[in-house]
Amino acid sequence: MELTTDTPSGRPPLQRHYFRGGDRVIRRDGLEGQVVETTALYALVRWTGELRTWVEQHDPSVAILQRGDSIRQPEPATDPSPRFV
Repeated sequence: MELTTDTPSGRPPLQRHYFRGGDRVIRRDGLEGQVVETTALYALVRWTGELRTWVEQHDPSVAILQRGDSIRQPEPATDPSPRFV
């Protein structure tokens, strides 16, 4: 994935927010992952290739690509017909 940014270094702009479960993240070396678990100080990230590591919540080398709550989950199928029992 190629990143285009307005930062002088060409690195992704960092968001200074705590990681949450489900967030898509990227390291400065380009490796992408997803936050699996969080604590007050650390987040467990599953990187591409199934490697899992703990990262500090304010690690400057990891940026949020997409918030977990903005990843839409499919709506459950509903049956529009009423059921009488």
